[in-house]
Amino acid sequence: MLALPDGFIQLVESIPWFEHIGEPITNPELPRLYDWDGWGIPEDSTIALLHIRQQELYDEIMDRNPAHSTDLADSFRQVVRMVIELARKRVPYDEAEDSYYAPNAAVHQAGWTAGLVALCQMTDRELPLEIQTQWYWFREGHWPAAFTAIGSDYEPVSLEAFRVF
Repeated sequence: MLALPDGFIQLVESIPWFEHIGEPITNPELPRLYDWDGWGIPEDSTIALLHIRQQELYDEIMDRNPAHSTDLADSFRQVVRMVIELARKRVPYDEAEDSYYAPNAAVHQAGWTAGLVALCQMTDRELPLEIQTQWYWFREGHWPAAFTAIGSDYEPVSLEAFRVF
């Protein structure tokens, strides 16, 4: 049976989820969001591709670890639920809203990102650069809300550049 890495739950509980949204960031060259309304809509390619790629990583991890898929899925759901409970208290999360509501999208992306970090650690898979970058911003109390640009090949122009709130 695979288990969450030692200290992972404590790390997740110590993250200042969204505590610094709207504040200055370490890379002032990145495009910024200054309010929730500036996010856009989930169908925007810079937003949609972020979530598509997260789903692809999840599917890849499950496909490569069929003998442990139940344990992995259970751990993933545990982390996502925990992050949602922690993070939703820091933003105007609204259960009556859906994924078009930016605070809800931010909270669920935070949960998925943390869940993917846990899965990668549990399976000794290197953390993809884009997940490393999102994880960094969440750990800094910000929201990496979208890729900065998508190329003509429908791939992110950069796996390290996100619009940050």
